[in-house]
Amino acid sequence: FPWIAEVPRNVCAQLLVELDKAWQRCFKKLADRPRWKRRGRDTLGLCEPHPKVWRLSGDRLHFPKLEPLKIVIHRPLEGKSKTCTVRRDGDQWFASILCENEIPDPSPRIAPVVAIDRGIANLLADSDGRKVLNPSHLEKSLKRLRRAQHTADRRKKGSKNRTKALDRVSRIHRKVKRQRDHVLHELSTAYAKSHGTVVVEKLNVQGMLKNHCLARHIAGAGWSKFANMLRYKLAWSGGQLVEVPAPYSSQTCSHCGKVSAFSRHGERFCCVFCGYVDHADLNAAKVL
Repeated sequence: FPWIAEVPRNVCAQLLVELDKAWQRCFKKLADRPRWKRRGRDTLGLCEPHPKVWRLSGDRLHFPKLEPLKIVIHRPLEGKSKTCTVRRDGDQWFASILCENEIPDPSPRIAPVVAIDRGIANLLADSDGRKVLNPSHLEKSLKRLRRAQHTADRRKKGSKNRTKALDRVSRIHRKVKRQRDHVLHELSTAYAKSHGTVVVEKLNVQGMLKNHCLARHIAGAGWSKFANMLRYKLAWSGGQLVEVPAPYSSQTCSHCGKVSAFSRHGERFCCVFCGYVDHADLNAAKVL
């Protein structure tokens, strides 16, 4: 077929590599089986795995079978360039360049130690007494998102107006995602720089997302992504992330250690044994 020659050879081969990885994850029961891709729903990136085929020249990206692309370089490359992936995000295009950089092993550091309790009303509360309110970016954008989605549903399938309406929906989703990632990056970087050990609850987030009443709030808070950010940023600085069992942490008194479900009253914690009073999230962080 002549149209196969329009796509770079290595890009086609890399798709087979990614497909094989997806099936291997499925066989190991780490993920669901890969699904068929559909135009308009799934976006595939053009990944060039060989660094000798693509190159950067000033503000131009030279990619196989494409004209030289004028780009805005987010930050200079560090280390040895490996792969380049061109991907579409809504109405924008991005080139992700993977670099290999050798750095010395950081010296291990343990102290100071802080425990973090993740929540919904409060994005987090730590054992040092700090509380961060949940900015709820998704909740604030729901009205615009519903209106944009309703407009897209009324457009004729396959029309240009429907494409424009879907682009508007994707832009709203992209903005919410960037707002959430910005907050999580700032918080995780601050904790990684100021503490050597961070303790969090070991939560089954996937199982908790099956609760339809709380799924949107949990996903909007980004609990799993925040833990992953803490893990790799602490590893860079020689720290460590410790996950401890979650059961009864919200019902345990951090002052006397007694457990009672009657001590928790919404956001207020009042121990029925010793009378200790504290914010429920702060008390849970101290227990952790």
